[in-house]
Amino acid sequence: MATAISGSEYGATAARDVPEGLPKFSPNANALLEAARAEASRRGHSIAGTEHVLWALLQPGCTARVLGWIESNVAPQEDGLPWRSVVLSRLEANPVFRPTVEASEACLARTFSPNILEAVAGAAAAPSPPVMLSQSLRDALALIPQFAGGPVQDGPLTIDDGLVATEFILAAILLHSINTAADLLARVSRGQINSWR
Repeated sequence: MATAISGSEYGATAARDVPEGLPKFSPNANALLEAARAEASRRGHSIAGTEHVLWALLQPGCTARVLGWIESNVAPQEDGLPWRSVVLSRLEANPVFRPTVEASEACLARTFSPNILEAVAGAAAAPSPPVMLSQSLRDALALIPQFAGGPVQDGPLTIDDGLVATEFILAAILLHSINTAADLLARVSRGQINSWR
């Protein structure tokens, strides 16, 4: 028998810079968006897009259940590389995903500064502007209420007021389909990545 709880009892909280009208985000979904923002910031990007979300999802240590679904729909790679390595290398090859010249120069300045403490203090004195979500990612997230607006089942729990989980973020990105992450996943899939079986 399922136990009914609220999103707040589950640990869900509002995510920042997302379209209005979305349910609260699970702790893992919020962490995924924050990891995407952190990667965008590290690369000197002012926005986090679907490619940053995909990058965060594929990092070692990410335990999102949706990874099992992705893995079951990814074709074996001809070169024998793990599928995650293939997707990450394709992300790295994408000019949009590469670090900006300014970010690269700032990283080199911090890395090779004669006085590392001075460089760290300088970096702390000039905080980066907040990383916003790209319009493509915001458009994808806006699709979530179509399939996750009501009660959500998580094992023996029913979250009555709904919540956004990591699998809903990926589903929205794939349904939106006009974005870097959906394109990359489609390229490594067995042709079933956009079919919900």
